[in-house]
Amino acid sequence: MLAGSCQLTKMMKMIRAKQRNICLAILILGSIVIQGSLQNLGFIPLTSGGSGISSDFYSPLFLKDPVIFESDSESIKSELEFLSFIDSVKNDIQGVIRGVYSQDEFALPVVQQPAGQNGFVSTIDGVVTQFALPSKYGTTGLLAHNYLSGKHFYQLEIGDVVDIVYGDGSVRSYVIEDIQKYQALQPKSPSSSFQDLDTGAKLTATQLFKKVYMGSHHLTLQTCIQKGSEDSWGRMFIIANPI
Repeated sequence: MLAGSCQLTKMMKMIRAKQRNICLAILILGSIVIQGSLQNLGFIPLTSGGSGISSDFYSPLFLKDPVIFESDSESIKSELEFLSFIDSVKNDIQGVIRGVYSQDEFALPVVQQPAGQNGFVSTIDGVVTQFALPSKYGTTGLLAHNYLSGKHFYQLEIGDVVDIVYGDGSVRSYVIEDIQKYQALQPKSPSSSFQDLDTGAKLTATQLFKKVYMGSHHLTLQTCIQKGSEDSWGRMFIIANPI
């Protein structure tokens, strides 16, 4: 009877030890995941230079059909232009962003970043890149180099409407409510600290990412700010909320 009791006690100790080891492993794994997530947040892509894809791989689509633009009505002209753009970029795949449009400003196709390449920004003029990381937090980020498609972002103003076109032809519209500009204290670094040009406040890359790419669902357009010969001197973020 005593031997059986001792054996049961040993078994209970072994079970508790295994439970402790499992809990410890879970805590360590959770710590690694959280640390990795925080490191990912401390990343603002360079939108004045970087690696892109060859124009042989993807050719931008432009609206040049003269028949579409023969109408004297500006409203009809704009609507036909938009419908033509949707047709030119859609691929019948739901949930994939294929284009970004702003009436009288631009109509640009969108490509996605290759898996695991959060710093990728297309080097094709007339193309915008979707920033993959914000989508994990329920927001949409679009990137463009300031010497390429990003130059069109400077035409946007608060109150303008920006339309996102998906592969199935569906559209989601946003209205611009804020434009934020920052100096990058280490211009060529995606993990640079930043200084708000309006308030003078300094933010880490993680703090800036959370400010412009996290929160309730919204659209953020990002490009770089050039000053003098430094094309990566700063970053501009255009924040638009769904209509």
